[in-house]
Amino acid sequence: MLKYMDQISFEDRKKLFLDRLFAVRRINPDLKLFIKRFQEKKLSEYDPAFNTDYMVLNLKRGEQFAYTTFVNDPDRLEKDAVRIRNLYLSTFILGTTQFFFVEQFLKLAKENDVKVYLIWPKVYETYRKRYYELEMEKSWWPKIENLAKRYSAVPVDLNTQTSCDLFYDASHQSIMCFLESMKLMIDDYYGFKKIPLYHP
Repeated sequence: MLKYMDQISFEDRKKLFLDRLFAVRRINPDLKLFIKRFQEKKLSEYDPAFNTDYMVLNLKRGEQFAYTTFVNDPDRLEKDAVRIRNLYLSTFILGTTQFFFVEQFLKLAKENDVKVYLIWPKVYETYRKRYYELEMEKSWWPKIENLAKRYSAVPVDLNTQTSCDLFYDASHQSIMCFLESMKLMIDDYYGFKKIPLYHP
């Protein structure tokens, strides 16, 4: 971090310092699960060796079907969209730091002849509207596209360039959508069908 100190804003350095100094400063604990486990005498579930969720994940080294959705649950997705919008986008400020580090990554990739796809993940429509309220498609995304062009990377906006609309939650597509996304990029990579540039 010291190497890039001049690229990190004072406000971000202050947040990082406070987060390190006070480890629980930004945590809003939800004790419902703890109380439930306490009442049911299942506190051992905090130990990965006794937690069945961890056991299932570890069977296949973390592979799971938790993100599989065949039909959307609109009520749950709407509530989740509001929750994560308030959590992540209510105080969002576009900063220069992220572009600096994306550019450093792209430089390294180009120097090492590595093809890069800069992906804007697809999110549930209600959550996506907040992106557009913040005009991210006019401020953040064009900068990503310009960096991609400069370093021979490919910008991919899955919100506009794919049609699969199944969601596990408001910010994660169902794994049932992955084939379409992967085909889009594989076709581009092998030259079968180039990905068009995004234009709002």
